[in-house]
This record gives sequence, C-alpha cells and structure tokens, in this order.
Amino acid sequence: LDKMCSRSPEDIESHAYYSVTAVDISVYSDGLILAKAFDALTEGGIISGLPLVIVSPSASGIGVLDLASIPKQPVEISNNEEPLSKKYAHLSLLETIMMAWIPVACYDVNIVKESIFEGFKTHFSVLAIHGSSDVRGKASADRLEQLAGARKLVVG
Repeated sequence: LDKMCSRSPEDIESHAYYSVTAVDISVYSDGLILAKAFDALTEGGIISGLPLVIVSPSASGIGVLDLASIPKQPVEISNNEEPLSKKYAHLSLLETIMMAWIPVACYDVNIVKESIFEGFKTHFSVLAIHGSSDVRGKASADRLEQLAGARKLVVG
C-alpha cells in the first residue's frame, strides 16, 4: 500500500502504473464466488492473474474472510502444462488472489474467529476504513489493527 501511495517521478516515467477493475459481487457471495470471479477475469484477459488489492465495502468483505478460512491444499497437476497455480502451489488460495485488502466498514470482521487472521500480518497489507460516526466500523478496524496489523483510516 505504501508503494501505491508514494509513486516517484521515476515510476511515472517508466510507465509503472496500476489498473483498476471493478466487479459488483453480491454481498452474499462467499470465497468460492470471489475465486471464480478472479479466475474468469484472468481467463478473459481482463486481469493478469497476479494477486490483487481487493477493496470490499461493507458486507462484501465476507468473500475475503471466507477465503482466509480455507487451509493450504496441495495442488495436483493432471497434464504436462505448468499452470500458474503450480508455480504458487505453496500458497493458500487467498495468497494467490490477494496481496492487500482494503475493507470498508466490514462488520463481519467482528464475528469471525481470530484464527482467520493468522498469517495476515506477514502476508497482506490491510487498510481498514470506516466513517467517523460508525461505531461498528471502528470496532472492525480496531480488530483488524490488532489481529491483522491493519492501518486505519477514518473518513468524515
């Protein structure tokens, strides 16, 4: 997140840039839907297939939390091709999809088990955003700061 917010003139001159792709996923979507959306966007050439910065307003953060609950699994390769998934087989599914998370008042953070956040401090940058009068959003951001090493941003 620091690098995204502090681009140097050299970055701009070398055409180092970020692209933004917005996807409207239902707030009822779980991690599997998020993973399928990632795969479809990658297969369609919309995104590179490299880990993303995921911004999840409100309840849509459940997809990230659900993916975080899936343990690392060995990847089986059935043909001679070496897919991207084999290169990253040592990573969890969430690690192959996400490099940073920006939850905006994600209240579900307050109800999931603490164990969901194991590895967040070492694998992901987290910026928790909430409104200045949003008590539940503040509680979510505080919990993310404690368990995931999140930085907090208060707006309004």
